Amino acid sequence: MSLRPPSAQMSWVRLTPIQIAVALTAALATCTALDSVYVLRGDQEALVVRLGLPVATLNTPGRADAGLKLKLPLIERVIRFDRRNQAVEADPIEAITADGRPILIDAFLHYRVLKPLATYQAAGDSKGAADRLAQMLNAAVRETVARAPYSSLVSGSGDGSLDPARAAVSAQAAADGLGVEIVDVGLSHLDPTPPEVQAVVHRMQAAKTAEAAAIRAAGEQQKQQMMAQADKDAGLIRATAIGQGEAIWGQGDAGRADIFAKAYGKDPSFAHFYQAMRAYEGALGDKQTTLVLSPSSAFFRAFEQGPTGR
Repeated sequence: MSLRPPSAQMSWVRLTPIQIAVALTAALATCTALDSVYVLRGDQEALVVRLGLPVATLNTPGRADAGLKLKLPLIERVIRFDRRNQAVEADPIEAITADGRPILIDAFLHYRVLKPLATYQAAGDSKGAADRLAQMLNAAVRETVARAPYSSLVSGSGDGSLDPARAAVSAQAAADGLGVEIVDVGLSHLDPTPPEVQAVVHRMQAAKTAEAAAIRAAGEQQKQQMMAQADKDAGLIRATAIGQGEAIWGQGDAGRADIFAKAYGKDPSFAHFYQAMRAYEGALGDKQTTLVLSPSSAFFRAFEQGPTGR
């Protein structure tokens, strides 16, 4: 028993054989109509191929055939070729320069199609032509690099170092009948290969190590010069100070002697007593000194007479 109401039940429409035939005919007519119309831009040339054979070229130089075009459906095919410059980039190339340096380079070329019919006959379409040119570019650049020094490649392709590669690709393309013109050939990237990179790093490290050693040697030499100058200045200052100290000491001794002489002249007995006291101080000041003398010895006479000498 169905739970849906009668209005919600799906009903199938049965088509008669005539209706099916009409529908198929309409679909085929639509596809045929769409396949018989195409648009050709003003910067394109076209080659019409019928059952594998080229039958017409459109929008060639001097002819204004761009716009909406018609062709026979199913049996005719339109191959478009861009009039503008096209770019081709080769796979990374490992090569060795004339001076023996291994490098990794990315090369490119620009070309344009001049003869669509020749391009079709030689390569099939633009993609086929680009693949062929990439192979030619790889071989030509490898050969050119092998004959060029590293410095000329690093300076850039604008100095004509890759002109031989351009000439070689042009000659090969002409020999193969590609119907294209090679506009230019250049390098988009150039790097030393990993072993060469290691060698460059080692050379840089050695250069930096030598530079650091030179700086340290210069610093050590400057240090020795400064220390020698400091020792010289210190010796000079020390000698000057000793000289000044000796001079002051001599002045003090002279002043002391002058004072003592004046005092001795005014009171000879007191001077004699003072000298005896200094002698006692020198003889008895050391606790390790032992004197065995008679109390009536002349050494102790100053104690008996006193400052007055009596």
